[in-house]
Amino acid sequence: KFSDEAKVEALLKTHPPANTWIFVAGRQGAFDAVHIVSNTHIRFVQTTAGMSHTFKLKVLDSLLASLALSGVCWSHLEFLILRPEDDLRPFTLRRPEGALQGYQRFDNLPWHRPDYRDNVQYGTLDWD
Repeated sequence: KFSDEAKVEALLKTHPPANTWIFVAGRQGAFDAVHIVSNTHIRFVQTTAGMSHTFKLKVLDSLLASLALSGVCWSHLEFLILRPEDDLRPFTLRRPEGALQGYQRFDNLPWHRPDYRDNVQYGTLDWD
């Protein structure tokens, strides 16, 4: 579990093996966990009990660009929002801050679709 964006970036630069999870402590605004699914697929996970969320894609774009300069890159991205399973309130995913270009979703469709929110996966967790 890391509390500093620089530490997360440094760990990602080691190109961790498949099925590695990195949990982020504190508020950095873009994600709560990173799942290295394979050498080509990476998943960013956001947990929230709020009624809305805005992805900070500019933070992710900057991180991914920096990693690519170091020769560490993934071709496929996925975003997963996890919410409390007993929270039945409506949830709104607002328009993002920033954009991502040049990546594919896990289903091999391009990420630069008109509304990225169509690309997000949703799940629930028992938070007790």
